[in-house]
Amino acid sequence: AFKQRYPNILLDVVETDSLELESLLLKGELDLAFFNLPIRHDGIEYQLLNNDEILLILGNNHPSIGRAVQRSDCKYPWMDFKYFNEIDFILPAPVQRTRQIIDRLFDSHKIEPKIVLTTQNLHAAIELAAINYGGYFASETHLKHTGMQGKVQCFSIGDPKTIVNFVVAYRRGAYISKYGQDYIDIVRKST
Repeated sequence: AFKQRYPNILLDVVETDSLELESLLLKGELDLAFFNLPIRHDGIEYQLLNNDEILLILGNNHPSIGRAVQRSDCKYPWMDFKYFNEIDFILPAPVQRTRQIIDRLFDSHKIEPKIVLTTQNLHAAIELAAINYGGYFASETHLKHTGMQGKVQCFSIGDPKTIVNFVVAYRRGAYISKYGQDYIDIVRKST
């Protein structure tokens, strides 16, 4: 959508962890960054784009699927943490916000996960989850953009679910160009 609107504007996308994105914003090396709260630096402002659910992703024939229950307060079947000791996990890298959220959940439920792989590659992790290599955690929005719906099963986790705030961040007081604001609006509509 952005390319159609602005065919002569070059987008330079930087993919790295949220702390590094914050650092790049503060140095003026990025105009915008998209990630989950919290923000660690006072010199950064943000706009909320959406509230996003963190999901447990398992392959369609993973043996733990039968443990999930339907709950009226969850869009997806809900998986109790007491069954997580039965699951091998593919986890995001420790610097990623999703991993930090999941680590806090593991700690609060006194779970020591069996980690079989750590990766920053969302697509690879979901592909591996689809073949039952391990369970993975991803936001609903990220999953939506992988094309893996139907190839995996999704489960709500937490009490009753785990919600994160997906934001666009920028330097405090920074001017956001019309191009930047239009890009934010496109991202908002696609999440």
